[in-house]
Amino acid sequence: GVDVSLNVLLPGERTAPVRQNSSVVDFCIQGGGATITNGKINRFKQYDAVTSPSMSVHEYVNDTSEVQVRLRYSNGALLEKLAIHFVDENPPVYGRRGDDMTKPAAEVRADHRNPFGTFQLTKEGAWLAPYEQLVNPEPVAYEPKLWPWQEVKRELDKLAALGANYKGRRLYLLWDPATGRSNGVTPNFFSTITVRPGGITDRPHRHVSAAMNYIFGGRGHSIVQGKRYEWEAG
Repeated sequence: GVDVSLNVLLPGERTAPVRQNSSVVDFCIQGGGATITNGKINRFKQYDAVTSPSMSVHEYVNDTSEVQVRLRYSNGALLEKLAIHFVDENPPVYGRRGDDMTKPAAEVRADHRNPFGTFQLTKEGAWLAPYEQLVNPEPVAYEPKLWPWQEVKRELDKLAALGANYKGRRLYLLWDPATGRSNGVTPNFFSTITVRPGGITDRPHRHVSAAMNYIFGGRGHSIVQGKRYEWEAG
């Protein structure tokens, strides 16, 4: 369900603009640079996190003197499995309506629209919505977001200082409020940043989601289904 890759740009390189119906999360693990997403520039440095929403025209730029390395993941693998992954390597220039995907629902021909629209059926709150609402609902606006590592780390340091009496997990969710109670960094993923002071062991847990961990610093181990896995930075 997760498409994971390590992406490298040398100094002065940039990618060609692309868009796809999968959403993307990038963690910069070396160097820095910028993303240009729907015309918005987000500059990032080491350990910053940045998102590219579904169907956004985006590209990556390395305008620094260092090699840029990004841990990139998306829900592209799941969409590939379902045979519905759309990848456009020649997207229209952002801001110019060039195909049906960028047209608002209001441009559907009048004689193709249900004239009664969406309406409440009962006072208890049951509604009826026409075909147009089913196939082309109003989208929730997802903007590209940047979580600067230095600001995130400042908050993690407060968790690290709580001491051994604190029994909760020392993490923060990278949250986009547009995802609501699904707690997403994008509509498809949630991402967390965790700090574990020396000698701290989290309580055992399990979940139905798959988890991917990248170690920024330090070392330790995890025990999964009784098997011990040693890990360290990188």
